[in-house]
Amino acid sequence: MNNEIEISPVYKSLTLEIEALTKEYSILWEERDRLINQTKPVLLVKYNLEIGQYILGYLNKHVYLLQLKRKIELLQIHINQNKPIEMKEIEKILDEEFREWIEKVSSLEREVRFARNSSFELVNEEKFKQVQEIYRKLVRQLHPDLNKELTDNQKILWNRIQEAYKNLDLEELTNLEILANGTNTVSEFSSLDVLTKRKESLWNKLQDLTNSLTAVKQSFPLSLEQELNDPNWLNKEVEVYQNKIKEIETILPEYEKMYQSILYQLYGAMGEHPENL
Repeated sequence: MNNEIEISPVYKSLTLEIEALTKEYSILWEERDRLINQTKPVLLVKYNLEIGQYILGYLNKHVYLLQLKRKIELLQIHINQNKPIEMKEIEKILDEEFREWIEKVSSLEREVRFARNSSFELVNEEKFKQVQEIYRKLVRQLHPDLNKELTDNQKILWNRIQEAYKNLDLEELTNLEILANGTNTVSEFSSLDVLTKRKESLWNKLQDLTNSLTAVKQSFPLSLEQELNDPNWLNKEVEVYQNKIKEIETILPEYEKMYQSILYQLYGAMGEHPENL
């Protein structure tokens, strides 16, 4: 008499499908993490070194010109209306009106400075493959989307695993793999209904992750990865901002002269030196 339990073809099929979905999820999750934590920072540094510094130069001149035009406009309004001029009040108005512009310039300035001071070490390909393999395995074991009933210790372990992967710390990941294996529990024999729901849940989560991964790939600067490796494209982008800077430098003297003229007009009217206005 054969005492072996015969597993139905449907059960086998569902089990294999769940295993395949789980594996696919771990691959896509690892790719998403790699793009966000490793590829994106490198591309951002490259972008700011190659193009960002020229955009910064353009924005500084552009904002200066806009502020100068607005200052001339405000001063002229006061003169036309014969109102007393409070330069501190005018400067306050300019600060408020150009707050977003100034924050944008300051943010880019920090990014360019960071890029100039950054250095990324090339990761050994063999080491990266080991990191990738271990991480994908641990995703299958401990990712909350794939494992509903994680213990508090397993959740803490998962957070440590993500941090180790972010830093490409092979030694730490190896140690965490040992710890993760020690937390595994024997899964109970599931019914077909449970497996079916599990498959449907995994499929939905996989679709969400696929959409998320697509959005990540389309975000800046990942959307420009190919262009950033094209010297011709880089040169054209740099030329665009160099030309914009030249355009501003061409018209800027006219406005500076206009501003000085207004200052001298006020100097004669107010009896104060223009530099004190």
